[in-house]
Amino acid sequence: MNQLTDEEKRAERKRIDAAYERTFGSGSVHATANAQRPANDNKDTVAPQSTVDARLPLEERCRQRWALDPALRTEFHDNYAAFLAYEKANARGQVRRLGAPPL
Repeated sequence: MNQLTDEEKRAERKRIDAAYERTFGSGSVHATANAQRPANDNKDTVAPQSTVDARLPLEERCRQRWALDPALRTEFHDNYAAFLAYEKANARGQVRRLGAPPL
């Protein structure tokens, strides 16, 4: 089985937190109302999304968000496949904000 040690988990969390801060701290990318902030981030600028477990696989998180958020369904015109494709592309770093300079 491929289990991470506590030290590896802490290192991975630090890497993710640093990437998050580089992305959202630069001001070139803006979080949506549904964006999740790292657990150790104490900023009050975005409300926490406590109803979706961030530890779940991407597809399951998307299913839960889709079921819980009518504004999200409206944004994607009730097209779950388009939303899932967007989230997968976003997870791979392939989504860019229109008009934002490349990083």
